[in-house]
Amino acid sequence: MGENRSKNKLILFLSKYKFTTDEYKYSSKYDNTENEIKGIQTPDAPTKYFINYLLEKKDNNDERVLDTILCITSEATNNKSINKRENNKEYKSAFEDYQEMLNEFCDEKGIKPPELIKLNFDYDFENNKSIDEADVSRRLYESIVKELDKNDTIYIDYTSGIRDTSLLIILIIRYLEYTGIKCGGMIYSYYDNDDKSNNKIIDIKSTYELFELLNGVNEFTSFGKAKALSEYYEKTSDKDCIINANEKSKEEDKKINQKDEAVEKINDLIDVMKRFSDVISLCMVQEIDNIMKQLQDGISEVKKVLNPNQKQNQEKSVIFSLKNSMFYNLITQIENKFYIEDGKDITYIDIIRWCLDNDLIQQALTLYVENARLLCNTNFLIQRRSLKDSISKK
Repeated sequence: MGENRSKNKLILFLSKYKFTTDEYKYSSKYDNTENEIKGIQTPDAPTKYFINYLLEKKDNNDERVLDTILCITSEATNNKSINKRENNKEYKSAFEDYQEMLNEFCDEKGIKPPELIKLNFDYDFENNKSIDEADVSRRLYESIVKELDKNDTIYIDYTSGIRDTSLLIILIIRYLEYTGIKCGGMIYSYYDNDDKSNNKIIDIKSTYELFELLNGVNEFTSFGKAKALSEYYEKTSDKDCIINANEKSKEEDKKINQKDEAVEKINDLIDVMKRFSDVISLCMVQEIDNIMKQLQDGISEVKKVLNPNQKQNQEKSVIFSLKNSMFYNLITQIENKFYIEDGKDITYIDIIRWCLDNDLIQQALTLYVENARLLCNTNFLIQRRSLKDSISKK
């Protein structure tokens, strides 16, 4: 795309046209500010939300802060809408209606409308033919990637679209992030059929970011690397902090202190994991005992603070967010992978076994050779023979 400036781009799947003129309100919240957005068609409120959100963040003289909208359209949303309940009365297409809404809203805001790019989903309008079902995913992937540059920040309206397509978009986003493109926001527009006052825009980016937590734990247990976990918690730590607590009640102060303690203990554990990464990658044998004791203690402290009362219902714990709940259970996987057991000191045998489990042959050999002379008791020699066989097989 050529330009060095980072561009903001929204991706959405256009819904079918609704034969209604009723405008509904949606509550939304960003930057700790309550906002109200109105919309008729399904994508109206989410699009307005992102335009408003980026205008609030605007820190330069750009007249257009949302640069581009990648609008995924189907045959049904491109063609004129036919209302069978009104004797097949013809209405504008969903795409035409969306374009009009976008222009009108931007005109009200006094800004230039974003560039609106139509991406075909199930119909090739240039060649006037349906797209083969087996080829839909590939073509959609290629059309999205074609419109993005490594400097871009993408925003996602996850409200509409066929379920498998929504999953495909998540896959595409994960791929794009590996190429350097940032995901700036992801929302879902909730429409309550029974109580319209409950309509709201839901931020789901924090849930999406949990993929990074899973990747981080896997990276650590597989390679001893803590970079992904460190980056994840650096990015999300601000969301865990509660400020301006002076006017809070004692009960709220207690919750705040518990949350702050959890953040502190988790950060301490991440620091230990980072040091462990250095020790393993550099084969610093003399540091193994110390770092493994710190890792064992750090895990124990995090488990205590995330679930201080084992009899307490986890769902009622003030610090048991989804993120913390997942991390609490993932810690068990870390313990299992490193052969850590409560009340049992981890041994060189355990570390060597972990190295072998994950094909860290150089590290396993170094630990094995450097410590063989020091650990000559009968139990070690028996285990040593087993490890020697394992290393030979590797």
